[in-house]
Amino acid sequence: MHIKVKLKGSSVTIDPMVFSVKHGNHPIKWKMKDDSDQFDFDNPPVTFDNANAPMSTPTPHGSSADSNDSNQNSSANGVDYTYHVHLIDPSGGKITYPPLHDPCDTADPAIRNEPK
Repeated sequence: MHIKVKLKGSSVTIDPMVFSVKHGNHPIKWKMKDDSDQFDFDNPPVTFDNANAPMSTPTPHGSSADSNDSNQNSSANGVDYTYHVHLIDPSGGKITYPPLHDPCDTADPAIRNEPK
């Protein structure tokens, strides 16, 4: 399963907003949703709010990006690592979703590391 990113005009949606990852090492891929406007991922394509998120540095590949999650979560609950995607629209404009300083306090998408 992939995380699907959709751009329509300047509006971005991410599905699923919370992507669950089992214990262990797992690839994560963000890719353009089929009915999206054209875009490329910027460099960096994804940034995590927690500098200690157990993810490898995300790599852009045009309309997709990937990373690797080394989920070693041993707590009783899932741990969420919120992130932002960085896109380049067809006109060369840069879009960050959710905005880094969101006045609307939009819920951030997250990678949820499930416990062992």
